Amino acid sequence: MPTSTPAPHDKDPPLHDVADLRDAAAKPMGNVQSLLHRRLRALQKRSAKIERAVAKERDGGEIDDQQRELVAGAALTTSMLDEMTKLFDQCVGAIAADVRDAVADAKAREIATAREAIERLEKTSRDERRDAEARETRRERDEKRRAKEREGALRALEK
Repeated sequence: MPTSTPAPHDKDPPLHDVADLRDAAAKPMGNVQSLLHRRLRALQKRSAKIERAVAKERDGGEIDDQQRELVAGAALTTSMLDEMTKLFDQCVGAIAADVRDAVADAKAREIATAREAIERLEKTSRDERRDAEARETRRERDEKRRAKEREGALRALEK
């Protein structure tokens, strides 16, 4: 379904001020926010239709049955719009808090994983140093033993 930009004559009431709209446009919406935004936008459009029908009737124009039904439900639409606006704002805040918590948890897990990896590397390094020291000690001991054997063999030959 192609998306279109609103025509200049579109007189829907703004959801927020311009700065809020710029901020919202800069941030991608998740599925929940997108769903709530669509419902909120539909209520805003309905409210704008009601306002246009009321203005037309006030200016002496004729409105059809569908417009009369819209005007009759104006209080309900306004109530729903107010509630949806509050819900949207609360959900955006709650989602932002959930995202912050999820990011903090992910960072904590990454830090814990990194610490575990560092500890494993340090242990491996300690083990390798200990093994190298043990090999060096065995090598030195073996050299001393061979040197003593050579000395003993030389003494035996000298006799």
